[in-house]
Amino acid sequence: LADFDNALIYYNKYLSMYPNSPSAHETLAKLYVKLHDYKKADEHFLNAEILGSKGISFKLRYLRNTGYLNKWNLDSFFIEWDKLLSNASSEDSSRIYLFMSFELEKHGKLNQSSEYLIKTKNLIHRTEGFFGAFFSTNFFLIKNYALLGEIDKANNIFEEGKLLPVPVDKLYYSLERDYYYYSNQLDKLKEILELSVDAELSAGVKMFAFSHSLCRGKIAYEEKKYSEAKEHFEKSIEQKITSINIESYIYLAKSHMFLDNNSDAQKVFKRIYELAGEDNALLNYEYSLFLENIGDIKNSRYYI
Repeated sequence: LADFDNALIYYNKYLSMYPNSPSAHETLAKLYVKLHDYKKADEHFLNAEILGSKGISFKLRYLRNTGYLNKWNLDSFFIEWDKLLSNASSEDSSRIYLFMSFELEKHGKLNQSSEYLIKTKNLIHRTEGFFGAFFSTNFFLIKNYALLGEIDKANNIFEEGKLLPVPVDKLYYSLERDYYYYSNQLDKLKEILELSVDAELSAGVKMFAFSHSLCRGKIAYEEKKYSEAKEHFEKSIEQKITSINIESYIYLAKSHMFLDNNSDAQKVFKRIYELAGEDNALLNYEYSLFLENIGDIKNSRYYI
């Protein structure tokens, strides 16, 4: 559960017992990032570094927080990423490219994001082979291709998936499900959803359960079955409570709105802002529409 307050209490107690623990400072830094307290996170990242934290994952998280704290634009991020890449190993380079792709996607640069995902995929293919490369990037690529309408590129990934060995040989259905979800092809989503669920069960994959509920909720929502949709979105949030599942929160709020429960919709928006912050374009857009719908035009314009 995303119980950050209790987590902060626990790790601060741990830190008081072991003040020279770099891992304790790292953990607190990551918690403060999730709380969007980048200044406090910076203090703990610095202490962790002084106490010996290193490695590319640490450097990337510290760098990202520094950027958020100082409100860097993409050019500033690229300058620092290039410094890390200048003497990085192939393995470290793949992680840097992955971070770059995520930040580009966050800024709406989907074509560039996809380019760096492909670079990541190619590097991982060299070091870990086809299997590692397939699962490390394709779910992110599929989302980008769906939003960009790149069906031919998506089909290439689906064909790759048909080369996977048993018991993961049908997991390309999960990629098809994501493509149809993000491209809003609901008829095809209905056709593929249960096939993807069965494929994941056969492969012993449980991490996408929240996505099943999200998809069922979206189908019900688009069919104007808002009470049923609400139940699916609530279940999805129970299965994945973090901001990774932002769309379930947004759709839950919108379902409340169509059920004339504006106070509950407002509570849901408040909760996701606590988890995701104010830098998410989709969240700000949907919240501005909600505020406009309830007559709060002044604040609606602020979020646009």
